[in-house]
Amino acid sequence: MKLTLTRPELVAMLRGTEEILQERLPVSLALRLRQVVRALQPHAKDAEELEREIVLRYAVKDDAGNPVPVLDGEGAPQPGMVQVTDPEAAHRELRELALCTVQVEVEPVSAAELEAAGLRVSGAAIVGLGELLVA
Repeated sequence: MKLTLTRPELVAMLRGTEEILQERLPVSLALRLRQVVRALQPHAKDAEELEREIVLRYAVKDDAGNPVPVLDGEGAPQPGMVQVTDPEAAHRELRELALCTVQVEVEPVSAAELEAAGLRVSGAAIVGLGELLVA
């Protein structure tokens, strides 16, 4: 099946699939889910690299050219957060990235297959499968 996914859908599907793959699965289901991961990973990596480029483009830089982190009330750096020169422009580009879509060709997974496998995974993993999961 061909799926058109936004970045948030892609990331959720990838995370959900990877979580399910941590379980002991029937061989055919495990193989199909591994193929899904391989189909999604290049798109996720591309989007992650572009996100990093956008953040670095708008980041406030110190004298050494390194991004300046956002500090909490106690002066400690906030993990993964940097000060930006133009928050509106950065937000606009990051929002555009989130709305971009990619197309992937994958084999669907049925709810009955997952149920038969007796999975113990989070609801977020199942929800993350999105359109990959069929009745």
